[in-house]
Amino acid sequence: MSPDSRDQRVDVGPPLDPHAEPQLLATSILGERGRTLAMVRQFLAGQLRREQVSGDVAATVGVDMVAELMVRVTMSVLLTPSTLIDLDDEEQPRELARRYVVPMLKA
Repeated sequence: MSPDSRDQRVDVGPPLDPHAEPQLLATSILGERGRTLAMVRQFLAGQLRREQVSGDVAATVGVDMVAELMVRVTMSVLLTPSTLIDLDDEEQPRELARRYVVPMLKA
């Protein structure tokens, strides 16, 4: 992929606010019998495969399953209120990813 093509972004409109519109976000992700979730999983799995080729993700990682888990965990964190994870604190989700998501990439 050329550096120029990585910089091109598609405008998909303003992001949904999961605090204000959780039902709309859930419907958007889960609608059409999970087709959107599957598309996001497939995209993420493709990205993880590229990282495997470059050596940044372990060759032993099952990228399809890891992508599935990442998408589902992310969806749950965004849609389900938590007393443990404060999404308004930028550091908390980062720490969550470092501790629990990154290790999946080393399995």
